[in-house]
Amino acid sequence: MWVKICGMTTPAAVAAALEAGADAIGFVFAASVRRVTPQAANELATAARGRVPCVAVIRQATQQEFDRILADVPCSGTGTLARNPEIKWTLKLEDLSDLQSRQVAILQSALAQLAVGGRLVYSTCSLETEENEAVVEANCLGAANCKVVNIKPELEQLRRADELCLEDIASLAAGPYLRTIPGVHPCDGFFAAMIERK
Repeated sequence: MWVKICGMTTPAAVAAALEAGADAIGFVFAASVRRVTPQAANELATAARGRVPCVAVIRQATQQEFDRILADVPCSGTGTLARNPEIKWTLKLEDLSDLQSRQVAILQSALAQLAVGGRLVYSTCSLETEENEAVVEANCLGAANCKVVNIKPELEQLRRADELCLEDIASLAAGPYLRTIPGVHPCDGFFAAMIERK
């Protein structure tokens, strides 16, 4: 069973995911209670009804454990500056601190719902260390119940299966993490960490 945790789940986003072929049993978890009203939760469920065996919008933590979790957290978006240049004028230094505290809390909550042996992908479209490595390390460094999985062997496996077309896989790995850089890679800047529950 999978779950996607994000800060901006909308009926349109669910519909787009379903159109893209999301056919697994799973849950859409909206991480911000303020953003998901009962009406919006109903719209999300309606968008997926009949297309996914089980989709729920959860406004608070659940006791259920999941084998796979995607924590696509709200972030500064600095990896998308080429497409969103207004970020450089609207982003303030104190925003990073606020975002980081929310990201740490979301990741902590998501890890609590990860089944033993399960894997979680923490991702942002940010280039900032405060939103990426620092968040993962705040939750995993010294933790006995989780470990960061080295992303490079996973990327090599995708390459062998012809699921990844980029030749220079090493350029995607920054330590155990995945990092894309605009101008170096043919996409926006992204960060991802894979975490496994022990």
